[in-house]
Amino acid sequence: MEKIDFFFEKKWALTLIYIIFIILNVIFPPIASSGYAAQDTGRVISSLLNTSIIPYVWLAPVFHIATIVLVICIWRLGAKISRVLSLYIGINYIFIGLIQNFGETWEFGFVILIGTMITEFLIGFFWLWDAYDPKTETKFEKLPLWRYWPIPLAILAFWSPINPPQNMGPHFDPLFLLTSAGYGLTFCMTTPMFLCLLTLFYPRVNKPVFKITACAGVIMGVLNMFSLLVPYTFWMGILHIPLLSISIYVFILPKIMKIEPQIVNQELVKIPHVRGRLIGQVNIGELEEFLIAKKSTERVEVGDIVEIIGGPFKGEKAKITRVDTTKDEVILELSESTRPIPIKVHADYIKKILSEEEGEPEME
Repeated sequence: MEKIDFFFEKKWALTLIYIIFIILNVIFPPIASSGYAAQDTGRVISSLLNTSIIPYVWLAPVFHIATIVLVICIWRLGAKISRVLSLYIGINYIFIGLIQNFGETWEFGFVILIGTMITEFLIGFFWLWDAYDPKTETKFEKLPLWRYWPIPLAILAFWSPINPPQNMGPHFDPLFLLTSAGYGLTFCMTTPMFLCLLTLFYPRVNKPVFKITACAGVIMGVLNMFSLLVPYTFWMGILHIPLLSISIYVFILPKIMKIEPQIVNQELVKIPHVRGRLIGQVNIGELEEFLIAKKSTERVEVGDIVEIIGGPFKGEKAKITRVDTTKDEVILELSESTRPIPIKVHADYIKKILSEEEGEPEME
């Protein structure tokens, strides 16, 4: 596993994987036992995808319910189940690679999508690696409202409201929220939910694997946008918008989050008496003394050396002989007076110089 970490430390590592994914999914053609013309490539893929997952449709509710339970567990348990999410994503992608990419078709015989299968296996392997050596932290936190925009699109893909292959039109059956064959069994309908969750956790995610998953999403999303050009598959093209848009957002999100603090700093300059913004997190305990109002007498003790900062004795140094917390006043003895003269001063008019434990300062 250390070798994988070492690989991703290379600047060219992600670029290499992106190129491999493009070659596998764009240049590498499907293999069919009956043969086909180049212009029929789209029909071959469509014919396979319409039949390959049919034997496994009964598993669709399992993936829907498992995802819902997982989200609830993340909400309740937070980072304690970070490995579980990565493990679930990895297993789901490997399962999709096994069932979605080969099968018997009526028109082209046995068809296999080698490129897509390898892509999904690689993504699944990388998420299993993250489960073994976790770099993703599952924890929902309060975010700016704009960070939640992928949720409706992810729910649309999770729902996959589409009629069987005979129609391929929209079918908004609420039951599909638990039974639609797309989610959990196909890459394109499953990935938006995973990426949506990860964008909510960002930047506490395995960034290389996060981007690799999104890269495959962009490639497959773009390829499926051609479905919008055919009336029969138009709605299927619409259902691929979540995959494409959220995948692109994954690459834009880091840049947006770098720009956001700059905008905040520019706006802070316009607020009177505000000098700037502290970078990082501050423990509430460090701010407690500034947030909770305290009487001035609670900050001083008998024997402390103070300077009077208001009233007729302003500028004089004195020693506290008594503290009256009820009236928030102190009794002082002037340090430079030849005879001890007690004076009563409001505690707001003194500034502590030395505490009793530190001893008295030397007088000139």
